[in-house]
Amino acid sequence: MSDDQVMLYLFEEFGISDGQQLQRLDKEQRNDILSALLSRRAGIRQLQRLTGIGKNIISNISKTILMKQKNIKAKQLIFSFYSPLYYNFFF
Repeated sequence: MSDDQVMLYLFEEFGISDGQQLQRLDKEQRNDILSALLSRRAGIRQLQRLTGIGKNIISNISKTILMKQKNIKAKQLIFSFYSPLYYNFFF
């Protein structure tokens, strides 16, 4: 995403026109918005530059997203492993 696309998305979806407005939000709202931007392929350093929020904060949000995705994939794998077809095939 380009810087202009990030700022346009922030304004259209959340009504935020600059990084200082994002900084003033409570932690949960801020993290949800940053999570949405990260999932739309905005970069960590790009978000740091545009919002003024620290790289480590944004990086931790990114890691949380990855952990959730890995957890969901692991659960899908476990459920597919214990599916009735698999169970009937080996037992």
